[in-house]
Amino acid sequence: MKILVTGGAGYVGTSLVEQLNNLSEVKEIIVYDNMSHNNIRFFFGSLHLEKVKFVKGDILNHIELARQLKEIDVVFHLAGVVKSPYSLEDSLKYEQINQWGTANLVQSIEKMESVRKLIFLSSASVYGFSGIEIDPVEVNPMNAYGRSKREAEKFVELLSSDIDIKIIRAGNVFGYNRTVRLDSVINRFIFESLCYGRIQIFGNGHQVRPFIHIDQLTQTLTDTLTCDQNADLIQNAIQFHKSINQLKDLLTASINDLEYIYVNRGFEAPHLSIPQEDKLSEEEISTLIKKEIQIFKNQFVLN
Repeated sequence: MKILVTGGAGYVGTSLVEQLNNLSEVKEIIVYDNMSHNNIRFFFGSLHLEKVKFVKGDILNHIELARQLKEIDVVFHLAGVVKSPYSLEDSLKYEQINQWGTANLVQSIEKMESVRKLIFLSSASVYGFSGIEIDPVEVNPMNAYGRSKREAEKFVELLSSDIDIKIIRAGNVFGYNRTVRLDSVINRFIFESLCYGRIQIFGNGHQVRPFIHIDQLTQTLTDTLTCDQNADLIQNAIQFHKSINQLKDLLTASINDLEYIYVNRGFEAPHLSIPQEDKLSEEEISTLIKKEIQIFKNQFVLN
């Protein structure tokens, strides 16, 4: 099996590529990334990814995409702009890269007879923000990032009659790896806790968000390689829901003398909560957060 991973040098891509490299049925992995996030840490570490070939390329470049898609069996599409989801300044980037970049990839795949499966990493943000719970679950993106992801999904769905496709709508991803993103809320809280001894909460902290650990998301993505072609086209990837205040409580229970401050505490931020049973118990969530804190600690050069 020959696999292409767009955005493969990114946060999720790093963990996914490592896991794919360990699969006996995978013979070659092409990491296709334009390095716009300057993730040079992808290239460092003690691992030897003997099946991986890196290609610096952009998903808007249809010529290079066509060249790299030759003889590819499976495409994992992770490339996209993910930072600053509330930024009006970046709204055109979301549309250009997340939406039209995906359209360009879909058009390129249509011309390739070898590609038999496309897995697209979308986001729970396509559901939009609401009260404590969205019921029933309907897509209603409310910012530029969510809209770009939903439009990208529509382009991916156009291939459903020709190849096997899967859309994974992930919650807020957390967990350490060598290209870790610190704009993810749990990662940021853990880093600030260990580095500064204080975390900053925007609004009153009541806002609820869905979360998934990067190892679980990686496993979910990898499982799509063997999933039944008749399985659901769209899958939510969420392990648990927590409010920002609940995350703060988990951290203060695990880190001595942790301080926290509220910025604009009178502001009531909207919720994003998907009505499904959490897959982890309270004890399991607490254990997972404590384990992640220790992993971050082990990476610090300062005590």
